[in-house]
Amino acid sequence: MWRELQGERLDGEVLEIGGGSGAMAAELLRKCPDVRLTLTDYDEVMVGTARTRLGEFGERVSVRQADATRLPFADASFDTVVSFIMLHHVIDGEAAVAEAGRVLRPGGRLIGYDLLASRPMQLLTKPRARGNA
Repeated sequence: MWRELQGERLDGEVLEIGGGSGAMAAELLRKCPDVRLTLTDYDEVMVGTARTRLGEFGERVSVRQADATRLPFADASFDTVVSFIMLHHVIDGEAAVAEAGRVLRPGGRLIGYDLLASRPMQLLTKPRARGNA
């Protein structure tokens, strides 16, 4: 978990975007006792799965269905926003990153990683040459 958090210790209000089944959120909540976490995912099935998985954490966690490009939270709502291997699922990744920035408090942290720099993803996302073929 610390590798995924890039060595950062978390506390306060944390938003996980695209949290899927809640596996990473559960680890984060276990290792960071001062975190209150809001997990979002676009897929209602994943939201239900995450609610079940994270039920043991009670009031420390909230799970909501949300589109990463239109987060249903006020500006400056979170101390930290995390995202683990989900951005490649979003059609407009720039809008998702902008939304993460919008909901961060001044001095907040955006922590995450994805597969976009991997060789397979570079091949899939490489612009195709235009011209007569």
